[in-house]
Amino acid sequence: MGGRGRLVAVALGISAVAVGFAGGEPVRAQVAAAPADWPCAQTYVPEIALAQVWRGPDLGGVDGQWAADPLVAPLVPQLAASELSIAEAVEKVREFARTVPSEEREARLLRLMRGLFEILSAERRRTIEGALTFARHQKQLTARIREESDRLRAMQREGAPAEEIAALQERLNWDLRIFEDRRATASAVCEQPDLVEKRLFELARAIAEELAQGRKS
Repeated sequence: MGGRGRLVAVALGISAVAVGFAGGEPVRAQVAAAPADWPCAQTYVPEIALAQVWRGPDLGGVDGQWAADPLVAPLVPQLAASELSIAEAVEKVREFARTVPSEEREARLLRLMRGLFEILSAERRRTIEGALTFARHQKQLTARIREESDRLRAMQREGAPAEEIAALQERLNWDLRIFEDRRATASAVCEQPDLVEKRLFELARAIAEELAQGRKS
């Protein structure tokens, strides 16, 4: 089988991309039946429960407060941004805890945790939807490749004009390239929810540690 034939076989054998990711231990909560289009080897976990990442004091008393806090509000998106490494984000949490007056520390750290949970949970939901959208696009492209491949064989069998065959072959080749390029990114797409979970977990642990340290001092 030639190179083009192998690509067609790969594309036609995959209705939704499935990939594996050997990452760290992700946070697990609210496991649900995976949608038919879920493309990842990772377990489908649509939501993170606060109790899965937070071992500190109850956050009920700070609901809705973090966005109005002039120190916390600008810090939350900085810590949530993937451009900042997790280690750097954790260090920023510790620096924040050191600079806040002791009488304000607990309230502000709790607000920080609430803000991070809201922002990163929303970001994780977006990555989940992104993976589903990715799979749907690949499924649609697979159907188009199948149809083009069947039509090309029929045209060749029936002796269609050479220019029509060449035009369809070019479209098929283009779709196959797109399919393969997308398939090469599948593991990165499926990795994103775990990366968001890991960031939230590590930041939550750092905040809880700073709270515990503050209560000892």
